Amino acid sequence: MNTSIQQFLKSKKFLWLIIGLGIVLRLVQYLFNRSLWLDEAALASSIISRDFAGLLQPLDFAQTAPVGFLMLTRLAVEVGGGGEYVLRFIPFISGILALFIFWKVTELYVTPRAVPFALGLFAISTPLIYFSSELKQYSTEVLAALLLFWLVGQLRTNDRPQTLSFIGLAATGAAAVWFSFSTIFVLAGTALGMIFFAWTRKQKKMTGWLTLTAFIWAASFVAYYFLLLKKMIPGQAAEQYWETYFMPFPPLSLEQIKWYTTTFFRIFEYPGGLKLTGLAALCFICGCYSLFQKQKEKLSFLILPIFVTLFASTFHKYPFGGRLILFLAPVLILGIAQGIVYIQEKLGSTNRVIYVLIIVFLFLQPGLSAGQYLMKPRTVQEIRPVVEYLAQHKQNDDLVYVYYGAEKGFAYYAPRFHLNPQAAIPGIKSRQEWDNYRTDINKLTGHNRVWLLFSHVHSDDGVNEEKFFTSHLDRAGQRLDFFRASGGSLPFDEYKDGPAVYLYDLSKGKGQ
Repeated sequence: MNTSIQQFLKSKKFLWLIIGLGIVLRLVQYLFNRSLWLDEAALASSIISRDFAGLLQPLDFAQTAPVGFLMLTRLAVEVGGGGEYVLRFIPFISGILALFIFWKVTELYVTPRAVPFALGLFAISTPLIYFSSELKQYSTEVLAALLLFWLVGQLRTNDRPQTLSFIGLAATGAAAVWFSFSTIFVLAGTALGMIFFAWTRKQKKMTGWLTLTAFIWAASFVAYYFLLLKKMIPGQAAEQYWETYFMPFPPLSLEQIKWYTTTFFRIFEYPGGLKLTGLAALCFICGCYSLFQKQKEKLSFLILPIFVTLFASTFHKYPFGGRLILFLAPVLILGIAQGIVYIQEKLGSTNRVIYVLIIVFLFLQPGLSAGQYLMKPRTVQEIRPVVEYLAQHKQNDDLVYVYYGAEKGFAYYAPRFHLNPQAAIPGIKSRQEWDNYRTDINKLTGHNRVWLLFSHVHSDDGVNEEKFFTSHLDRAGQRLDFFRASGGSLPFDEYKDGPAVYLYDLSKGKGQ
C-alpha cells in the first residue's frame, strides 16, 4: 500500500472523515422524516397531551420511558411543537454526540491501531443509525453508557485523580439513571470493576472514594425507583412479549442450553449490526483476550455490565436482547476492533491476505447498508400517507374503521389532516378468536361507504388479519377504493406489509 495512504489511514483526518460519515448517515435518516411507528405514536400521545407533571404518571398505552428523556422531549415540544422532527430531536442529538464520545472511549480502551476500526463500525452501524431517529430512549441510553465509560476510564487512567473527578463521576452517574433505564447496569458493572481492582491493589483512599461514589449512584437509583419507576414498569403483557430474551438459569433442558449460544451470536447482528456473526464473535473473543492481557481493569468495565444485565434477565427484570441492549453495542464494537488488531498481530505480514479479508467481510455488509441509508433511508410503517389519502377521499358521512394496530398512528396523524380520531370506530384486538372479528365486520354492513385502516397487521399461524378482514368484506360488499404505503425496510422489523386503507360499499352486504 502507498506510504501516503497508510499515513492518511493512521491520521486524525481519517478519523474525522469517519465521524463526518456517521453524522451524514444519521442526518439523512433524521431528515427523511418517516412516519411515527406503533410505539413512537403511543409514546407521543403522552408527551404531546400532558404537561411536565403529567409525565410523572403512568403513560398512555402502557408505554415506559425514563423521566429525564420524557422531560427533555416535552421541553422540545414546548419550543418547537409536536411534529416528528421535534419529537425525535433528543434521540438525534444523542446519536450525534455519541459519535464524539465513542471516539474518546476508543482512545481509552483499545490500542491506537484499533481506533479506526471501532469508529468505522460505530459510524455505519444500522441499529445505531436507525435509533438516532426514533422517538424512544435507546439512542440516549447509548450516549449515557458511553459518557460513563469515558469518565470511568479517565478516572482510573489517572494515578492521582482530583476530588472533583470523583464528584463529577458521582453526579453524572446519579443523574444518568433518571435519563436511561440501562444506566444502572453500566453503573453496577463499572463500580464492581473499579472497587475490586482498587481494593486488590491496596489503594485504600481510592477504594473509599469509589465506594462512596457507588453508594451515591445506588441511592439515586433507589430514589428514582420508589418515587417514579416502580409505578411505571410495564405489566405482564410486556414481560410475555420479551419472554425469549430472559436468560434461563440454571439451564434445565437442551433448549435452554441452546439459548446461551443462540443469544451470544444473535447480539452481534442485533444490536451489533453485523450479519457475519461467527466472524464478529471470533474477533470479539480475540479482542477480549487481548485486552485481558493488557488492560484487565478496563476490560472489566466493558464486560461486567453485560453480566449484570444477564443477571437481571434471569429474574425477568430486564430482557437481554434487541433494542433494549443497544447500549451494549459499543462494547461489542470495541471488542471486535481490538480483535482485528490482535488477529493481524498473530498472523503477521505473511498472512496479510487473510487479515484484509477479515476486514472486508466485517465491513462489507454494514458498509452496503450504510450506502442504502444514503440512497433510501429506512422506513417502518408509513401510516402518514395512508391517513392523508383517507382525508383527501373521505366524504362527510363515511364510516372509518381503525384496525387496532393502526389506532395509535391514526390518533397522532388524524388531527394533522383534519380528521377526528374520536369519530372513528375502534377495532377490537381478538387474536385467534376469529368469531369476534366477524362480529366486528357485521357491525359495518348496511353502510354504503366504509373505510378500513390497517397498520402493523398481526399474522398468527399463517393467518394475516388484514386478509382475513378483506376476504370477508369482499364477499359482503363491493371494494370501491384501495391505497397502500410502504412497509418496513429494516431487517429487525416484523411488519413487512405497509399500512393500507380500503373503501367498501356494504349497503347490500350480509353478515358473515
